[in-house]
Amino acid sequence: MKHVCIVCDGHWDQLQGGAELQLDLLSRGLSESDFKVTYICRDRGTGFTDNPVTVIGLKIAPIVAKVFYPYQILLAGKLIRTLDRLNPDVIITRVASAFTGVCAYFGRSRDIPVVWHVANITDLIPPKRKLDRTYPMHMLNNAAMKYGIRRVSHIVAQAQYQDDLLKELFGRTADVIIPNFFPPMTAASAEKSSTSTVLWVANLKPKKRPEDFIWLAQQFLHVSNVEFVMVGRSDPSEYQLKLQALIDDTRNLTYLGEVPVQKVNQLMAQACIFVNTSDVEGFPNTFIQAWMNQLPVVTLSFDPDSVLVDNTLGFCSGSKEQMRKDVTYLLENKADAKLMGERADAHAQAHHSIESNLSAYMSLIESVAK
Repeated sequence: MKHVCIVCDGHWDQLQGGAELQLDLLSRGLSESDFKVTYICRDRGTGFTDNPVTVIGLKIAPIVAKVFYPYQILLAGKLIRTLDRLNPDVIITRVASAFTGVCAYFGRSRDIPVVWHVANITDLIPPKRKLDRTYPMHMLNNAAMKYGIRRVSHIVAQAQYQDDLLKELFGRTADVIIPNFFPPMTAASAEKSSTSTVLWVANLKPKKRPEDFIWLAQQFLHVSNVEFVMVGRSDPSEYQLKLQALIDDTRNLTYLGEVPVQKVNQLMAQACIFVNTSDVEGFPNTFIQAWMNQLPVVTLSFDPDSVLVDNTLGFCSGSKEQMRKDVTYLLENKADAKLMGERADAHAQAHHSIESNLSAYMSLIESVAK
């Protein structure tokens, strides 16, 4: 039985992001396929649910994590000692951080293969940082991250554009491209609401540009029988408070906060259009969820590998005004929207099923395991 050790800062039980969801699906799938799986992450103190995967939480005082953010390099010693004790056959790490560098160093020193999976375009092109108190830790984190990307033994990309960036920026080539995957939707998910619902799902961060979705909703205040729904985690920052004020002033917009992934599926089952306004992404899990619910996707600027445009699964608008026109078209041309949704579902089943992509991962592990 091969022992696979997964390393990521967050775990789905405590931090519900796209990378964490993919690793939760991967770890459970490997465990059900006769792999021994251990998941190492930072322990945020809220516990872990019972599952077939062994979870080991690395503890750091919350005040230390806040003051010295990003703090991952401070956990290097604990991570190395844990990996040394476990002595796995393969290490899989996702999201670029100091953990990437630590895993690469450990793997090279112990002759253990390390697979790094790109999670976001910012893994390859880190955003510029302001000269504030976090700047030194960000620079240290970036140095460890770049060391790791250059020295991990194997790399998995989500899409071709990430492989192109790897070649351009690091002189590396992805060993394999494995798209994000998602469990199949139930048959009941085909039921659509009589009201035309336009849905947006993401954390309310500046890079997700939620204010552009609020602007979109405001353009349809005069249109009857159309509602806009926002879903995502927020925090009590000044930015979030300004967003909430805009939301409160937009009568056709409902903000539901953070909801479980099952509830997101239910909302998608009742919606007619999914909108994404992000500046940067990796390959959004929400695209796959929307496709499996037969939703056309309208994205403001992000279309990985031109998958939406080339396969006619929706629109990549390029501007807010064009986004308004694209949403209007889909609302007024329901037959075309239905065809797009059906194509989207077929595309998701063909390229993002959990069975085929889990099989690709298992083949990779078997080929690189010591």
